[in-house]
Amino acid sequence: MLSSLYMAAIGLLMISRLPTPSPKAWRVPRKRAVLVLVGVAVFAGALATKPWTVLVLTDLAYLVVLAWGSWRDRSGAGVKTVT
Repeated sequence: MLSSLYMAAIGLLMISRLPTPSPKAWRVPRKRAVLVLVGVAVFAGALATKPWTVLVLTDLAYLVVLAWGSWRDRSGAGVKTVT
């Protein structure tokens, strides 16, 4: 029962109009590239050893990003005007 509710919630999020960040726009400075690679390696290692814990934490982080993006979109902080 819980998994069907979870899948329904994910399905609703997939078709929603909530703003999400696009990884295409992300740029990593050269001096931080090593830190990003280490972070990805730690994430992959944690995912291999404790998959459910990492997946739950990743889902919670994603929900925080959705809430932040929605708040930012409503407040107009992310809107750029051209004059």
